[in-house]
Order: sequence, then structure tokens, then C-alpha cells
Amino acid sequence: LKPTRGLVAFGPEQGSQYFGTTVDGVLTRSVRDAAAMLDVLVGPKDSSMAWSPSSACLCEDDVRVDCRPLRISVTTTPPLGLVEDECAEATRMVGGVLEQLGHQVEEDTPNWGIMMAVAGGPMSVPRPAGLVGPEMIGSVEPRNRGMIQSLANLTVVEHAAWVGQVQARSRKFLSFWDRYDVVVTPTAGIIAPPVTWAPWDQTPEEYGHVRVLPEFCPAV
Repeated sequence: LKPTRGLVAFGPEQGSQYFGTTVDGVLTRSVRDAAAMLDVLVGPKDSSMAWSPSSACLCEDDVRVDCRPLRISVTTTPPLGLVEDECAEATRMVGGVLEQLGHQVEEDTPNWGIMMAVAGGPMSVPRPAGLVGPEMIGSVEPRNRGMIQSLANLTVVEHAAWVGQVQARSRKFLSFWDRYDVVVTPTAGIIAPPVTWAPWDQTPEEYGHVRVLPEFCPAV
């Protein structure tokens, strides 16, 4: 379950994650369980970050109501890397089922490039660099040490500028949802790989190659 931005609150101890650009959800065994969890999670929130008002009724009750026909986009085009045939086929199969259920299904892909242009920014600052001191850097996985060190050198002004860019591009990216209610994509681009796929002692370059190019180490 991935709730609408601003719908689920984690305050007052914890504020909005990544300045409102991400959300927290749950994994459940059924739609009914997901709806019940959403009823529990929705609470008081910062109105400036809320993108949708809370429902006047329980989500769990909505599960028992027939769904109106939805406008659904199905895409197997990833923001980067590749999507294996089995994952793509499973996604198209879901699209076919949704169409049989009476929904309007089209093959269409959001403009991933809008968000990818800022995806490599310092989204984790200041947490990792603030929690891991120079004397502790040896305890961090080698593939993440460079990120921690670069974030520690980032200025507040540089980070604030990046946050503004992300929020502006996010608003532009979400215009895709003016045409669709739901976007169906593969959950992951590759079949579950073996535990040896990305060892902890990889360099950032090795890890980036494996993460972006699944054929680098085929799944088994």
C-alpha cells in the first residue's frame, strides 16, 4: 500500500520524509487488510503537505463497494535499467485482468526523466552524515562510504536548492495522473536474485553496475 502524499502522519516525533517527496505504507496479504491498516495510519497531519483530504468513511467499508471504472496506465518501461521478460509479462497480465473487469486500460509511460534529473541529489542529508561520524566511517558498507562523506561536505544552501528542484519537478511529474487514476508497473524489474547478487563489500561503482544492469548477474 502506497498512500497519497500527506495522507499518513508520523508526527509529532517524526516529520515528513524527504520533505514530502516520499510516503510510508504497509505490505499486507489482502486489499481488506491494507484498507484496515490505512484506517489506522491516517491521522492529524500538516495541512500544507496534504494532497488529499481524509475520507469521511472507513477505507475498510469501501472495499465492499463496487469500484467505478478507472483510467489505468500500464507500463513496463523502467526509469533506468531493464525489465526482465517475466516481470513485464506479469504486469501486462494484470492489465488484461483489469480491462476484463471493465476498467479503461492503456499502455502509457510517465516521463521518468522529469524526476530522474534530480533523483541523484542529496536526499538523505542530513541524517546519514549527522549520525555517522568520521571515526565510524569504517563501520559503513564500502559502497555507501562515499555517499556519507560527500553528504558531510554539503552546505545547507546547496541542500535547500535541491529540495526546491525536487518539489518543482514533482508537481510537473504528477500531471501524468491528471489522465489516469492508477499506474501499473512491475514491482521490480528483475526476478528475485540470489543473496550473492550484491555483496556488502562492493565499491559504489560495482554496486551501481549491478543495480542498474540486471544481466550483470542473472537471477537463479
